[in-house]
Amino acid sequence: MPTLKNGSQLPLVDGRSIRISAFIDEGGQGEVYRVEMDGAEYALKWYSKITPSEEFYKNILHNIRMGAPAD
Repeated sequence: MPTLKNGSQLPLVDGRSIRISAFIDEGGQGEVYRVEMDGAEYALKWYSKITPSEEFYKNILHNIRMGAPAD
């Protein structure tokens, strides 16, 4: 069962917000949603089934620096 509701808004740390469009799927770490931000669509992974460690955060920062895997 999805944690986030379609149409709900989530604030981002930079002051913008995203709107949940649709639940896509869930897996071992959490859920994936289609979201809209600034008129464009993105995928959001919502981590809800893990306890983040320092290594987890390092990996997330590494992934951000690498950039999106596809348009």
